[in-house]
Amino acid sequence: MSNKPPKLHRRTVSAAALLATSAILISPAPAVAQERAPQEPEITAERIPFSELNIDQSPSENLEAVSLALDNADRSARGVEADELNYAVIDDPTRPGGEIEVVWDDGIIPASVDVAYADFGEDGGQSGIGVLIEEDPEAIAGKTAPSSTDTPIAIPDNMYLDHRFCLDFFYEPAYPADQDAPSTNQEHHLTTCYEKFAESGTNLWGYYRRAIWTNAVGSEVLYRPRLVDFSARTQPWNGTEGSVDRMVDWAPISPESACTPGASVTIGAAGTGLTFPTTDCQDTWIDAIPNQGKLGQIFEGELRRQKTLDYGMLFEADNSSVVPRLSDYAWAEVNHRGPQGTTVEDFTLWTDLGWVPW
Repeated sequence: MSNKPPKLHRRTVSAAALLATSAILISPAPAVAQERAPQEPEITAERIPFSELNIDQSPSENLEAVSLALDNADRSARGVEADELNYAVIDDPTRPGGEIEVVWDDGIIPASVDVAYADFGEDGGQSGIGVLIEEDPEAIAGKTAPSSTDTPIAIPDNMYLDHRFCLDFFYEPAYPADQDAPSTNQEHHLTTCYEKFAESGTNLWGYYRRAIWTNAVGSEVLYRPRLVDFSARTQPWNGTEGSVDRMVDWAPISPESACTPGASVTIGAAGTGLTFPTTDCQDTWIDAIPNQGKLGQIFEGELRRQKTLDYGMLFEADNSSVVPRLSDYAWAEVNHRGPQGTTVEDFTLWTDLGWVPW
């Protein structure tokens, strides 16, 4: 019988559930050999509201997390400067001396960081990090018209850029990091970005999503950290489902059809659409519900370092005057060796307040 701790349910997890330890991190105790009684885990959990944090609204590019956030393709394409970002550093209550760093664009504001850890002793452990965000009421999507110098990653054909956003966060892994690596390589790193487009005078909208996960570099071969699950999903904001009629085109449709590293793919309808880059779709699958405006890309393989997911969709709103709101989600699971050959699991969740599991 395996002594591996139970997995979280990937499809139904929410940021709030990271604190509901009875539902998420400890469920039943891990399965163990019959001659030894299951060990009750020691739980550490905390919700940290961003309203209690000292947020730097014009951070220095000398901060490594800020510098790395500026380097991602979505921000570098449009020449974002450090003083256009927001930065917060949070003490990680589950790891003495550990920190969580969050970098984000204006327009969306983080609501809280949820942190939980279940220590099963000799049976390994589970840790969870969740970042929950909400729209800034002073920067509602559709209100801001971008300047002509703005360069989107997804190139529109007969569409204009309506809104976009990126968020990065970094935190230290449960396994020892390589102290000889740059400090940002000693942390797990999630980047999530989107760009939303519209065709003037019509009900046609476009959406491009990119999510990148990077594992922290481990200090010893012994731990073998590996990304085993990474998913990104998009759907209408909870309570506004009626504003989205249906998807009319999307990509990738399947990994085999349109997902070539370094290449681009175009989606469109009647001369209107988007062209955007694609990456390696190996070990991924597509979850699409066209008549509900839902699209996701899921990696279920094994990688030691980094994975990028990117997809785009063209959809019709209910009418030509509505501004649809979409909600995004990203989920990652990193496993590594723990005591006596057990598996220790790091779970990471990023989601909007408007997300409903599916």
